[in-house]
Amino acid sequence: MTTLCTACDTPVSTQFARVMGDNDDRVHACPNCSTVRDRTTTAEDTPDAPPVTYHPC
Repeated sequence: MTTLCTACDTPVSTQFARVMGDNDDRVHACPNCSTVRDRTTTAEDTPDAPPVTYHPC
């Protein structure tokens, strides 16, 4: 089963969705539309940082 990134509709693997997705395996950012920092930094890490944004190619 292929999961799509909700930000850019790029297919991601089931494993990526399980690891990087939310509790329902929905992926809100993928390697195609975000940086590693965007995907690994949480609001608790940097409370004054702007939210993750979509970065079209």
